[in-house]
Amino acid sequence: MSLKKRALAAAIGFTLSSSAAMASGFQLWEESASGQGRAFAGMGAATDDASVQWYNAANLTAIAGHQIVVGGHYIMPKADFKNGGSSGIFAAGADDNGGNNAFIPNVFWKGHWGDYDLGLSVVTPFGLGTRYVSNWRGRYLGVESDVRTININPSIARKVGHWSFGAGISAQYMEAKLSKRILPSAVLQGLGYPAALSNVVGDGASELKGDSWAWGYNLGMTYTPTKKDRIGVSYRSQVQQVLSGKAKKYTQTGVYLGADSAKAALDLPATLDVSWSHRYNDALEVLLSSTWTGWSSFKELRVVKKADGSTLSYTPERWHDTWRWALGANYTLNGKWLLRTGIAYDQTPVRDANRTVRIPDNDRKWLSLGVRYTVKPGLMIDLAFSHLWADKTKIDETVYAGETDIGAFTGHLKGHYDNAVDIFAAQLVWQY
Repeated sequence: MSLKKRALAAAIGFTLSSSAAMASGFQLWEESASGQGRAFAGMGAATDDASVQWYNAANLTAIAGHQIVVGGHYIMPKADFKNGGSSGIFAAGADDNGGNNAFIPNVFWKGHWGDYDLGLSVVTPFGLGTRYVSNWRGRYLGVESDVRTININPSIARKVGHWSFGAGISAQYMEAKLSKRILPSAVLQGLGYPAALSNVVGDGASELKGDSWAWGYNLGMTYTPTKKDRIGVSYRSQVQQVLSGKAKKYTQTGVYLGADSAKAALDLPATLDVSWSHRYNDALEVLLSSTWTGWSSFKELRVVKKADGSTLSYTPERWHDTWRWALGANYTLNGKWLLRTGIAYDQTPVRDANRTVRIPDNDRKWLSLGVRYTVKPGLMIDLAFSHLWADKTKIDETVYAGETDIGAFTGHLKGHYDNAVDIFAAQLVWQY
């Protein structure tokens, strides 16, 4: 690995997140502790601090002076699988909780250049992290799924009367690792199908690793028709990643069997947000938002050999577009304390027939609480807590055509997931 790649890997080493929570699919909303305090309601029209630029670049014009925001989110997910009639090669094995605790950092800067407001965001917009024990029931479908991103997004904005306009570009790095157990034909010979159901000694392992850089852009505008109202509309483009790396195989004892150079295309979705904030009086501000995410771009996860284009791994996804609705409020107690709360409903892009062990996603509800303490003028601390929960999540996943690691051995992984998440967040806001 080159020195450049090592430095980058170290920089994103804390960005692993869990698919069991946060936002639809493996999208992450956790880029602002102040926003989390009200379930990220109205972020496209918010004026809390420099972190709001990620959600709408035009918001930069509402942040006075120069500002630096440094924060992080600690995520504690649960994705607890319970068997409900699994068959074939999935009949034996342990049930497990695939949730994986994670820490997600973010950094923002806001400044000026003549009549323009400038901003810089360094965030993690997408992430996936499920991890099961190696002998769990669904091991032939997935054991570890680790997707990390880092997005570097400079932005510029300008205010013209009651209107503000903003734009930015994104340089996005993605790194992925997918592993599972395999049933090599050499191991299965002589065992017979019934024996393979209860004997996992012969399991080998496969591991796919890859990374890539890609580009995107974002546009936004806000309109302030009165001193009490603010309306924001923002758009963030699709990002087309093409991961390049190696597909490796190992025996049950960890002996390396070789690797193929591989690649996989992954189209990360576009988003469109409409937000509104209304200040009832000096103490109370209410915010709401509606956000569309174009997850229909994620049709499949196919890993192919670079040499001949043949399929190494295939998972049909067939996701659909989603909506997220959020309502929240800020309440100023006095010059030192500001309170926040919010609720949200977040649709899943996963169709029931295509739910997988790597992304056992479902619709989720948010309840959030937050507080801001002003240490002194220009120095503030934000704290937030969110609880997310979902209905019982059913799964019926089977072996996909072309999965040569399984061959003629089939079955269905049937059961349900109990999903929930707790998220703690903190950030420091320094205005200078």
